[in-house]
Amino acid sequence: GDTRVTGTFPNFTIVNLPLGRTWIRYTVTDECGNSTDCFTEVDVVDRTPPTAICEGTTVISLEDSGWAELYAESLDDHSNDNCELGRFEVRRKTTTCPGYASDLTFGPKVNFCCADITPTGSTVTVILRVYDKAGNFNECETTVKVQNKRKPVITCPTNKTLTCGD
Repeated sequence: GDTRVTGTFPNFTIVNLPLGRTWIRYTVTDECGNSTDCFTEVDVVDRTPPTAICEGTTVISLEDSGWAELYAESLDDHSNDNCELGRFEVRRKTTTCPGYASDLTFGPKVNFCCADITPTGSTVTVILRVYDKAGNFNECETTVKVQNKRKPVITCPTNKTLTCGD
């Protein structure tokens, strides 16, 4: 909203000041109409981290290549901040996908592969990091269920004639 001053002398409140430095001018007027000004500056800082809220289990399907990407924003379930949210990052807790050790550090997305699908369960734990515009952050943890819904493709050989013993 708009910046405004509320209250009565001698207690005033200024609401909706933007982050950063703002100059404030005090004007004092006596009963004869004489006035004088005084200036000061106020620094508004945000030191409160956002509240990170993760989706419940997210389901992702592998592409024909056997890989899938999941962007951090897809894991957000209405995270919030007292000022303004900035960005989202995600990382995996562990990975078995070859060549993707970078998924263990925070970034805009993580990858999933066929190695994530196991007989004992196909869930992978990920951590969502939510930043506000001031650089404060908070995290939440959730799971991703990895699926492979693609049927295998087979090319049959041409007809063969075999004799006994072949």
